[in-house]
Amino acid sequence: MIEINEKKKIGLEMLEEIDRIFNENNIWYSLAYGSALGAYREHGFIEWDPDIDILITIDDQDKVRELLRRGLSDSYFVISCDKDNVSAYDIVAKKGVFEGDFHIDLYPLSGGPDNLSDGYKFQRKCRRIHSYSKCKYVSLKRLKKKWKVPFVVVIKLIEKFIPDCKIRTYIKKEATKYPFKDSKYVFPFANDGKVGEYMEKDILMNTKRVPFENLNLPITYDINYYLTRIYGDNYMTPIKF
Repeated sequence: MIEINEKKKIGLEMLEEIDRIFNENNIWYSLAYGSALGAYREHGFIEWDPDIDILITIDDQDKVRELLRRGLSDSYFVISCDKDNVSAYDIVAKKGVFEGDFHIDLYPLSGGPDNLSDGYKFQRKCRRIHSYSKCKYVSLKRLKKKWKVPFVVVIKLIEKFIPDCKIRTYIKKEATKYPFKDSKYVFPFANDGKVGEYMEKDILMNTKRVPFENLNLPITYDINYYLTRIYGDNYMTPIKF
């Protein structure tokens, strides 16, 4: 287990490389979740939460993966959902540091129905798909909520007989069911199931750069709207979790 300050140091180094690669190749991205909150409220990491979350688009996911594989320095590597697991998103990790202790999540945004009721249903469906699929390779020892162990064991037994390629194909099919470029609303396929995560694409993708420790990184321009949707009206009050 590495210390928080070491995580922050590693995270900044990784962010600087990712930001450079994305800028050089005109890839849209934005900090998300606690990283966006930290950028806005703390101008950097939340003191007790050094994890880093990034949003990209589902249309760019394959391109981003290959750019990172080629462009990252030898200190880092990509754990991808097209080869290494059956998740819906890729992660960037540092060699010599267990990825379970620290990594950067690259969450792809998927398009959804214009009708909000249908959109929320689709969002919940995608969350279930991802929750079930990632059980296949999850470590039972690292599950924080031990009451989930029996459920995960059952899912593991079922998925043992399903080839990874079929799971990946199904995830990709659902993640691209609604063309991203034509969608009014978008959401991270690997979402937390909060209604607030389903939001207008034009608002979410309009970004600005703000100070983040010693870097300047993109967040949603209407950050108040985004953070209120994700965390509620009191997001400016620090709550340790």
